[in-house]
Amino acid sequence: MSDSKERKFNVLLAEDNEDWVATVEDIITEIGGVLVKTATNLEDAIDAMAMLEELKVDIIILGGSLGEFKIGNTDTLRILIALMEARIEGGFHANKAKTIGLSGDHQTRIKELDAQLGKNNIDNLKATILRLLAK
Repeated sequence: MSDSKERKFNVLLAEDNEDWVATVEDIITEIGGVLVKTATNLEDAIDAMAMLEELKVDIIILGGSLGEFKIGNTDTLRILIALMEARIEGGFHANKAKTIGLSGDHQTRIKELDAQLGKNNIDNLKATILRLLAK
């Protein structure tokens, strides 16, 4: 087994579609990660940003819309605001956790994300996670 597969890491996923949750969890598990929290609605995802230390989150994966589809990834932006507030409060994981956007809205780019993939590029998630963990 390669060193990258032996690296244990924790993932928080904000996604409301159970098929996508299962797909992402399979990818995470394959490369040695643990899905420690799944937030399926906006309120839960925002609240989860205050739990980054407790959960020891290394990677945050954000679906674009939680619930009804919204153009512009507005849910992701709201979650990122909560993450910025958690970072102001401090804490190792809040400040070191890497963010990946995984949205069905492939047009809206969010510069505050460490990486952004459309759901049509899910095949790149494994390599993206490993790249971000190596930083």
